[in-house]
Amino acid sequence: MQPILLTLLVVATLWQGCSLGTPRNELVEVFSWKTLDFAYPSEQSRQQAIAAGDFIPGNSVPMGVEVWQDKVFISVPRLGKGVPSSLNYVKMNDMYKAPKLIPYPNWASQNMKSKEPGLKIVSPFRMSVDACDRLWMVDLGILDIKTSFTKLFQPRILVFDLKTDQLVLEREIEAKLLPCRTWIANIIVDVERDNCQDAWAYIPDLWGKVLIVYSMQKNDAYQVNHQYFNSDPLAGNYFIGGFNFRWDDGIFGVALSPRSVETGEKTLFFHALSAYTEYAVSTRVLKNATLAADFYGYKLLGSRGGEFNQAGAQSMDPQTGVLFYTLPHKNAIGCWNACDKSQEYSPRTAVQVVQNNVTLLYPSDLKVDRASRVWVVSNKLPVFNNDALNNNEVNFRILYGEANKVIEDTPCDPNFVAPPVFDKGPQHQHQHQHHQRRRAHQRRAPQPATSAIKTVPRLWP
Repeated sequence: MQPILLTLLVVATLWQGCSLGTPRNELVEVFSWKTLDFAYPSEQSRQQAIAAGDFIPGNSVPMGVEVWQDKVFISVPRLGKGVPSSLNYVKMNDMYKAPKLIPYPNWASQNMKSKEPGLKIVSPFRMSVDACDRLWMVDLGILDIKTSFTKLFQPRILVFDLKTDQLVLEREIEAKLLPCRTWIANIIVDVERDNCQDAWAYIPDLWGKVLIVYSMQKNDAYQVNHQYFNSDPLAGNYFIGGFNFRWDDGIFGVALSPRSVETGEKTLFFHALSAYTEYAVSTRVLKNATLAADFYGYKLLGSRGGEFNQAGAQSMDPQTGVLFYTLPHKNAIGCWNACDKSQEYSPRTAVQVVQNNVTLLYPSDLKVDRASRVWVVSNKLPVFNNDALNNNEVNFRILYGEANKVIEDTPCDPNFVAPPVFDKGPQHQHQHQHHQRRRAHQRRAPQPATSAIKTVPRLWP
């Protein structure tokens, strides 16, 4: 059997529920693309789109990933010209390693030139599937972000019923809730399956450094401010993919815990992109605008430590209570066992579990699905921002791993037994402290050869 056919057979068998499993402390590459392509109705219509400039191969970048049943949703915001569809999906059992993206819910919703009335989906960045089988997102409404930065719509919440593929909510976010400098690139939804109308969306604004809270039942939204939403000025330096740059992004990564048996509440875990710390707040607090304004309703969990430990997107495994997050500066995935009350959030317990400078070059989004599978999309974003992508090599990937395998034998594993720490006496402690001070003095950011350094402007997360 040819090697490529064997690989496809193994991937297809995984989706069919066989117990082949995934490797320990690794992610399996499921799909990969040199450039994204789209499932046009015909080759003729594809060529017409290319001729008209509506599709420019190489200008589309996958940003977000979400999973529902056999669909893997992929957002492709219109960062530049020639992005034909910003909300798409592929089938898990697709036998092609680089499948064409299928526009969702249809091609008509992606046609920016059409004068016909109807839904137009411009630029959603990341999505969230709720317990009631609905797909939520915030569409920024901005076209050609890198070039003309054309604003077609005010940012708005879009919600689709995945069982019918029908739009069930289109709700504009009022300008009064958004700071002058605003950028919404994430959303998470809090709802129970037995009360689908009582849904709450938590929407971080990473440039405005505020949190928008939206109640579906009340059709009401309000802005929450807190010092913990701010970035850390000492964590704004990045060196990724050969490019050095600074970002000052605030609150970005958000994840929800399962409902507590003791209190009946959930916890929202959150952090700024340009920071090293993790925080938490009860959803009971967020659902009350007065309580949400109280500084003391929020908790500092701890720090991952410095040295380029900024975290991006995050998601919690509902089965184990393990919080997974991306480490974009390290091309890696980290985790922390939030259910182990003996584990404070620290560099010892919030640890890196998967790292790969090729397949995880800028992990843009991460989701844990209902089956406790970790999904990651990587997209070389800093390279794309600098117009330096090589279309002859793989640039975009979707990877997957079973949560229990990813954390096996790490501090995130519920069965993990930490090695004993022996007290070696005051003399050893003095030497250790002296060594730590020397290391702190000598530490500096890793630098490439001078000719390889390029400073790039801030574009988007």
